[in-house]
Order: sequence, then C-alpha cells, then structure tokens
Amino acid sequence: MEQDAKFVPPDTPFKSKEAVNAIISPTANALDFFKLYLTDAIESLMVAETNRYADQYIRGNILKPHSPVQNWVPTTKDEMLAFIGLSILMGVVYKPRLHMYWSTDELFQSDIFPNVMSRDHYLLLLHFANDTANNINDPDRDRLYKIRQLIDMIHQQCRYVYSPARDLCVDKSLLLFKNDLVSSSLLRPRELNLDKSSLSSAQKR
Repeated sequence: MEQDAKFVPPDTPFKSKEAVNAIISPTANALDFFKLYLTDAIESLMVAETNRYADQYIRGNILKPHSPVQNWVPTTKDEMLAFIGLSILMGVVYKPRLHMYWSTDELFQSDIFPNVMSRDHYLLLLHFANDTANNINDPDRDRLYKIRQLIDMIHQQCRYVYSPARDLCVDKSLLLFKNDLVSSSLLRPRELNLDKSSLSSAQKR
C-alpha cells in the first residue's frame, strides 16, 4: 500500500439494537441503578482483597504503639459501600485537603462525612483498598494488574446492562494527576483544540 494512500475503514453493517438488558423495578432509586454496575460480586472482591492486604501488611510489619493500623478491623460489604459513597461525594463537594471533610470548623464542616465514618477509619480503608495480589514481580506484567480483575468485572456488567445504539458521542474528560504513571500521556495545549465534529464517533447516514 502506498504511504500517501488514504485509509478507508470497512463499512460494517450495524445489526444490534439499543436496549437496557437489566431488569429494573419501576420504583428503582439511584442506589439501585448504581448497583447494576457495582454488583455484590464486585463488592465481595473489594472486601476480600482489602482484608487480605491489611492482614498481609499487619503480619509483615512491626506496628508502632500509636499506629492507626492497631485499630484495624476487617471491613464488610456495607462499610465498603459507604467508603465508595463518601469517595464519590468528595467529587461533588470539593475541598482542597482530605482532612477538611472531617473538619469541625463551621466554615468547612460537612456533617455527612463524620456521621458515616470517622476520618481515621476512612484513611485506613483508603490505605488498604486493594483488588488483587501484591507479589507479582514479573517486569512484563499487566501494568494495571492490581485492578485488572475489578476492571474486567465492571466491563462485563457494562456489556450486560446496556447495549448501545449505532451512533455514539465521545465525551472527552481530562483529570489533573500529580504522580508518576507509565500509562499516562502528555497532552499539549495545541492537541486539545478539537473540532466539535471530531467528538462524534459516528454520523447518521
């Protein structure tokens, strides 16, 4: 093929139909819809692996007398769901420092956070939250191996719950990330000047 030849993608007929495959009650609330994707199996995985990692950490380290880890107790599905809920709420109620969500200062106080979970316990769950084994030393391993099983389970639920239509709109979202991550990419300002038409993955014919 000549280098200057324009690539023409194959015109594959779209045979699927848009549909919600999951059974949804007419009285379903927001939590019911959320749990279509975060199933009991996914919650059980997160709880089991978090408890396993905490146990592994406690057995493998000498804890200081006043270490918060001394207060660790195995987590449960209800507690994990509360942890996830608070983490999502932090994206809605923004504060510049994590500890400010438990502040008693009337300027920053948000009662929902301390009422659901103490700060120290939230930080313990955040520290031990884990989704797979920690002893994989293969340099050629999947870089997302720690969350690969979780990602695969969520993808499976996405395929089960909803079958999309042929025409999709791709919404681009960028998050500021301050750390070293091999899988991250640098987008220069000039690369972000996208034409609105380029955000459409398909056009109606």
